[in-house]
Amino acid sequence: RIGEWIKACEASHDSCNEESQTAEGLFGHGPFALRLIDVENRMLVQSLTPVRYLTLSYVWGPSANRRFAMVDYPYPHHEDAWRFPEGIKPLEKQPVEMMFGRVGRTFEDLISFARRLRERYIWIDAMCIPQDEPAVLASQISRMDQIYFHGACNIVSLSSGVDDGLPGTSPVSDRNTQQLVELLPNGARVATPLIELDMWMPYAPWTTRGWTLQEHLLARRSVFFGRHEAFFVC
Repeated sequence: RIGEWIKACEASHDSCNEESQTAEGLFGHGPFALRLIDVENRMLVQSLTPVRYLTLSYVWGPSANRRFAMVDYPYPHHEDAWRFPEGIKPLEKQPVEMMFGRVGRTFEDLISFARRLRERYIWIDAMCIPQDEPAVLASQISRMDQIYFHGACNIVSLSSGVDDGLPGTSPVSDRNTQQLVELLPNGARVATPLIELDMWMPYAPWTTRGWTLQEHLLARRSVFFGRHEAFFVC
């Protein structure tokens, strides 16, 4: 269903598809170009030309001090082990946690969700912005408007931290009944009303951070994952 929402918006909502932000300078190969996660190969890559990608908006929660260790990857010595589309190049240094599936439940759920949507690339700031390179860090932060605007969809986690996951997106994430329908003896059906997004917002940790609101406003379309439901906003 979520994939259908995104496609419908892209196909029929003119205002959501206006190119009010240029992608000039965003893509390419080099230290200041956009870095993406290839969910098929679980590697950081760069693209010479614009590609589709999903972005993530979230709060760290108790894991706020977590950092990802970057290590040299053996790609140059094993070029036949991976397959990349033309123009896609893996980075020489990769987050070791991503190799072993230890990047946090929300991040892992997004990787699984992107695969289900057949979206190959995602952007997560914690892994795609190098924290130990001040010049690159500053450059990427200054491009946040471009990064979120040019994403195909912004995935918003309303949970309290990166270890809580995106409900219903993977076999290990929490999965809740979205609507309960009861069949009465007389043949009538009674359905519980679905919770509206506005009812979730006051209680979501995501709403307490200024930058997360900015990310939502910059994106052309967003999917909000609450504990019980997913909401699409464009």
